[in-house]
Amino acid sequence: MGSQEFSSRDLSNSIFRDVSLRDAVMRGVDVDGLDIDAPWLLEEPGRLIVNGVDVAPLVDDELDLLVAPIVAESRIHQMSTAVSPCGGG
Repeated sequence: MGSQEFSSRDLSNSIFRDVSLRDAVMRGVDVDGLDIDAPWLLEEPGRLIVNGVDVAPLVDDELDLLVAPIVAESRIHQMSTAVSPCGGG
């Protein structure tokens, strides 16, 4: 499907699944409450431009902060289960 233009449309509460919006341009849009789940966003070239600012690196940093405690807890759990209760082997 080629380039299409949508003007003066209300897409509130719409759900887009398995849709490519690659290189889409949105101007004058109300995005309050917009929820994006794009796990591949951080793959190269991985750009998300908001008001002229590439926010993909900021998303990456925030995800690192969220995931770090989960990874640390998993490692602690792995170490505690690897220790023999009687010290023997």
